[in-house]
Amino acid sequence: MIRHSLLKFLPKNYLSLLIGKLAKLESPRFLIQLAINYFIKCYKINLEEIEKPPSDYTCLNEFFTRNLACGAREISAGLVSPVDGKITQFGQIKNTTLIQAKGIDYTLDELLIDPELAKHFKDGFFITIYLAPYNYHHIHTPIDGEIVESIHVPGKLWNVDAWSIENIKKLFVVNERVISVLKSQETGYIAVVKVGATGVGSISVEFDDVKSNVGAFNYFKKPIIKHYDQQLLFKKGQKLGTFNLGSTVILLMQKQFYPKYNLQSGEVRLGDRLGDYS
Repeated sequence: MIRHSLLKFLPKNYLSLLIGKLAKLESPRFLIQLAINYFIKCYKINLEEIEKPPSDYTCLNEFFTRNLACGAREISAGLVSPVDGKITQFGQIKNTTLIQAKGIDYTLDELLIDPELAKHFKDGFFITIYLAPYNYHHIHTPIDGEIVESIHVPGKLWNVDAWSIENIKKLFVVNERVISVLKSQETGYIAVVKVGATGVGSISVEFDDVKSNVGAFNYFKKPIIKHYDQQLLFKKGQKLGTFNLGSTVILLMQKQFYPKYNLQSGEVRLGDRLGDYS
């Protein structure tokens, strides 16, 4: 566990802040363009999917958070993936327990902080999707619904790569997260849990001014839970939020959700069908 010991003492929150600030620099222009071009080459970015030419982006973060070209993703029927990424875990929530990796689990209460909200997902279903640095970084709504609650849980910013998931206990409940809760008559409650990570400068949402990752003492700040009186209606596939760099989304559904019969771990794209409701 040498790697864990080294990472433990790394100032991950400050480092992530610094990375976020560097990624937003707009000069010197030639270096910014070199960095964008290197990123494209390194990660084999499909330029046909992006909204505008690489030369039009003013900074690396703007390219990281690039929009897709019109028609690049088709939104399927049923509940859909809110992101491009890789499904790493999925399954039924056993009472209130979710699986992080083999032999490592965590609970709804730990993840959501709000015990009343956690009750809705008892014996429900969860899907964990990892976003790599090269993925499209906006998060969209998986179903039509109304935003009824938002939770910001300050925390640490451990990496969320495969090694970390398999070796760091309670990783998803130690890291900072921003949770958006949707509700509709057809689907009940759905939680879109956006988990921060090392290098994620910030997490933002379209309907509130959440400010994530405020530095090394972020871990000691209290969670903020908001309930909304005004109607915040979102259509399926509408942009919900953004990762400034990559991370992980955990979807929580109530027990009337049925995953599609061939749901499996592996690559998934925004709009791909994940399942249906009874």
